[in-house]
Amino acid sequence: MPWLGIYGHDVQRDALLRAWQADRLGHSYLFVGPEGVGKKRFALALAQAISCESTSVSTKNPEPCGTCTTCVQIKAGTYPDLHLTGLPEDKQEFPTELMKELIHSLGVKPQRAGARRIAILVN
Repeated sequence: MPWLGIYGHDVQRDALLRAWQADRLGHSYLFVGPEGVGKKRFALALAQAISCESTSVSTKNPEPCGTCTTCVQIKAGTYPDLHLTGLPEDKQEFPTELMKELIHSLGVKPQRAGARRIAILVN
């Protein structure tokens, strides 16, 4: 999921690029907007960029390689340090138990040294 495939979010992409280059990425981001505008795709692209084994802040380029084990796993949805959680179909808000499980899993040390635990909540 290269950044070049993200359309309509130029301002947000550029802001994250500046934060990346300044080594000032936040610990969390909130993507809000109407359904179908690409929030999940953007969040997955960010997850891939910050998790890619070949990118680093020193390169000043957060473009994921797309071929390392981490990039392939994120694209396939099997990366162990990425938690993609959605609102259950029969609920209007996220259940407390679901949030407790997510918080607990985020407290566990990442699988790969130097990696980050990532959670994406979709509604």
